[in-house]
Amino acid sequence: MIDPDKIISKVIEAAIAAGKFIETEGNNFDITRIEYKGKNDLVSYVDKQAEKLLLESLREILPEAGFIAEEGSGKKNERGLNWLIDPLDGTTNFMHGLPFFSVSIGLMEKSEVILGVIYHISDHNCYWATKNGKAYCDGTELHVSDVRKFEDGLYITGYPYS
Repeated sequence: MIDPDKIISKVIEAAIAAGKFIETEGNNFDITRIEYKGKNDLVSYVDKQAEKLLLESLREILPEAGFIAEEGSGKKNERGLNWLIDPLDGTTNFMHGLPFFSVSIGLMEKSEVILGVIYHISDHNCYWATKNGKAYCDGTELHVSDVRKFEDGLYITGYPYS
């Protein structure tokens, strides 16, 4: 059994490194290099290269773990640990210059998620949590609000419910 708290800092480093690559490529993105996995399912060389970078980094952390990756790299471990990777979560936004995309990484032990890291590239915020642990944004603990009515809250968009 793996202790996710002992590896989370290395996973965060991997997410940030992939995010820096994506950010650099975004500054000179070549839209002619877009591929289609499906009608509205885009992929680019940036997705694929970022996934390769993540596989290399995450293999160093847990060589025995398999991969369930958005772009199909790696091989799933049918009996144990598996990294869940979306190297460029929000590819369409990235390709259109909208600043809403991230690197998303999870780790499953059998069928249970035991850690997650989201690195939001455009604002350089990193969110993470571990099973039975707390959730953080850039080291600051996140808390659930005490808002009682749905319409009084702010949601992931940062805008009030309407």
